[in-house]
Amino acid sequence: MENTGLEIKPFRVVWFTSFFNRKIIKWSIEKTNLLSLWFNLGVIVSIILLPIALGVLIKMTLSNFVNKSTGDTADVNWQLELMIPGINVPVSDIQYYIITLGICSLFHELGHAVAASRENVQIYGVGFILALVLPIAYVSINQEQLKSLKIPGQLRILCAGVWHNIVLAAVAAVIFYLNSWIWIPLFVSNTGVFVTSIAMNSPLLGAKGLETRDIIFKINNCEVKNNDDWYHCLLQTIKEPTPGYCVKQNIIEVIHFEFFFFFLIYTHIRDF
Repeated sequence: MENTGLEIKPFRVVWFTSFFNRKIIKWSIEKTNLLSLWFNLGVIVSIILLPIALGVLIKMTLSNFVNKSTGDTADVNWQLELMIPGINVPVSDIQYYIITLGICSLFHELGHAVAASRENVQIYGVGFILALVLPIAYVSINQEQLKSLKIPGQLRILCAGVWHNIVLAAVAAVIFYLNSWIWIPLFVSNTGVFVTSIAMNSPLLGAKGLETRDIIFKINNCEVKNNDDWYHCLLQTIKEPTPGYCVKQNIIEVIHFEFFFFFLIYTHIRDF
């Protein structure tokens, strides 16, 4: 498999290729001014956040040691914990773990590759490692050319990966907090309340009552559009007298006959 760049080793699979080199070089020479601003900003942000990140890391590490020695778990906001699939990451969620790590690693190395190409540092290729279930991307560049660069150029390359991860984390946070607004066009609102579950001992449960996934539009004559209307209508129903309904005579006769018929059967069985 040497021609494909694929290597299978104990507990890991490695793939290295130069196939993407041309694409990376093309990206690095497009919009030069914008990329220059982008990577310079990355250096500034990374340098500013570096001492903060180190402080948080030291704080969490010390908190772990102190909590373990004293048995105190009060400071739960400062905990350093490794994410290990199958131990503290549910196996059912492992696909999200793998996808997230893969995207973060790929975006990180893409930053290094584009920044290196901009600084005229030779790129040998990019690679991917699957170690057990952990996907890891990497980029191979000419280390001698990297060391020969001036400090600003080296910083632009070295900080590019961290900078890309910071941006990716910020974008993910924005999407997370705006998630309901992003997907709102796909949902219908203010058209009733959706029944998600019903208590097993509820008198409403049954074929002639409610079922999960039902939508309630009215309670008696009180219109229900949202949760606030739902609670308002419930209170209104409790406070007001129970309404009566007009029923046709033939329906009453049928109900009366059925009741009388079942009563006779029940009495006969009981006497028997």
